Amino acid sequence: MRYVLLRKIDNDKTVDLNRICAALSLELVYSGRHVAVFAHSNSQIVELPGGRGIVLGKLYERENSQPLVSMTDAQAERILDSHGRVLMSDFWGGYVAILTTQELDLVIRDPSGSVPCYYLSRHDSISLSSDPTLLVELGLLDPDLDHSYLVQHLRAISLRPSQTGFRGLVELLRGERLLIRPASVVRDTLWSPWEFAIQASNYHEQDGEAEELRALVETCARSLTAGMDHLLVDLSGGLDSSILTAALAPANRVTCLNFLTSQASGDEIHFASAVAGAFGLPMETVQLDVEEVDLSTSAASSLPRPTTRSFVQAWDCRAREVAQRIGADGYVNGAGGDNVFCSLQSVAPVADRLLVWRHIGGVLRSAGDLSELTGCSALTALTRGMRRAWRMPPTYRWLADREFLLERVDEPHIDPSLHPWFNVPEGGLPGSAAHIALLLQIENHLESFSRKPMIYPLLAQPIVEWCLSKPSWRWCQGGQNRVLAREAFSNILPDGVVRRRDKGTPESFLVDLFEAKKTQIREIVGDGMLASWGIIDREAILRAIDHAGPARGLTHSRILRIVDVEAWIHSWTERRMSRQGKTPLLYSA
Repeated sequence: MRYVLLRKIDNDKTVDLNRICAALSLELVYSGRHVAVFAHSNSQIVELPGGRGIVLGKLYERENSQPLVSMTDAQAERILDSHGRVLMSDFWGGYVAILTTQELDLVIRDPSGSVPCYYLSRHDSISLSSDPTLLVELGLLDPDLDHSYLVQHLRAISLRPSQTGFRGLVELLRGERLLIRPASVVRDTLWSPWEFAIQASNYHEQDGEAEELRALVETCARSLTAGMDHLLVDLSGGLDSSILTAALAPANRVTCLNFLTSQASGDEIHFASAVAGAFGLPMETVQLDVEEVDLSTSAASSLPRPTTRSFVQAWDCRAREVAQRIGADGYVNGAGGDNVFCSLQSVAPVADRLLVWRHIGGVLRSAGDLSELTGCSALTALTRGMRRAWRMPPTYRWLADREFLLERVDEPHIDPSLHPWFNVPEGGLPGSAAHIALLLQIENHLESFSRKPMIYPLLAQPIVEWCLSKPSWRWCQGGQNRVLAREAFSNILPDGVVRRRDKGTPESFLVDLFEAKKTQIREIVGDGMLASWGIIDREAILRAIDHAGPARGLTHSRILRIVDVEAWIHSWTERRMSRQGKTPLLYSA
């Protein structure tokens, strides 16, 4: 969904709303005292009665997961009286809400983050949009690259702070709210994962948990895809995509899509075929080709961060071809399953057991589970768990990636002040902190695919909240990761899929891409801006590129990440130069 919100525009200048609509191919969908909102004519919108606000995106009632088409006066009153908090408790979905009261205006972003929200705040106005290019077109945003952000991004590529790659442009994070008054703009948190993760400290296992999770996944997946005639589901054959296929198959017309790479590590066709066969679903298989990837073209050219990987061009190209041929009108992906279902490889579950000590038997069982899961000894799991529980704070320590960076920073971990979810409340467990960090790590990945509409049902708010409330040790009980999710679908998925421990990766495709495009990679890095700005060690990267023999380890993946950043810098530098001398669209000539 593309939208723009303009509030309290400079009264000394004339704003031509019709000109804005025509130039941006948007419509004026809401106009308040000081607020104008523009969006596509076919956007999903829920209006508050009496012109008191608008919800852009999908909104579902919590009690029945039915889509909300129109809002009653009573519902609107409760939402406004709570300054939006009732949206978090009584509803879920993927939306940005704009609310108007006598005292202030509010902008609220839902916890799934599926509708982007970036804002610019000035002394006389505030502007928000799903898409920074719209703010550039309006003449409100000068895409001036922030070098300090680029350093931070390369140190922690999977972390998404409110800071963006442009000076002055800020992201409203998931579950956050803006309170806009005539003299101030304040950002605060309406929804925090810790509201639910704190429940893990008082967990008592109950019968029916697996059935409860299965019903929740099925309900959310089917609600989010309702109204689509034919779904194209990415089915790798891994647990998460298989669960999603199982949830959707009985209620939707589904075709499965499996991507093949040149190496066995990326080939899960036998698992995917077993799942598709179990539900009688057709499956398309496509061979990925490195020649469909142009490393000089940024897949993130419309985004304020270089988060999108260039290699997904191959995925998107083939998926769109299949969707057009079979008539699919929606894409579904199981991304986030590992994260939501708490797939940890650490001693945190043992530490959590020790911190909520009830009896030694539980601690020893968790140490044994971790031993079976990771291959370490139970004694090692126990001793390291004791150290994690009693000698270290519960805060998650995000390890910085300093490979090929020129910075001389001794601190090996990321500053926890970069994101509010790192703040562990009293009674919070280290395993819960690690679970929440997993949720942070998935968000940048969600921007990777250019296929629209792309739906990620496993990240729906009700599923995330339920999973956060379960402690880390419950998720690895019996020596398997994501065990509650496995239990939930064990009686309808093929046994080999439920029990499998290995996991396919795209690494073989990245190796092929790196080897095939070495000359282009060398040119992009050698002539790029990151080295000229003193951010990366150009010579070290060139030596790694020129190293004889096949790519090993993850160095090739790191270099491709740097190439993605260079392509993003180039795309926005060109856009900025092309705007020079143009009259801002926002104001009439």
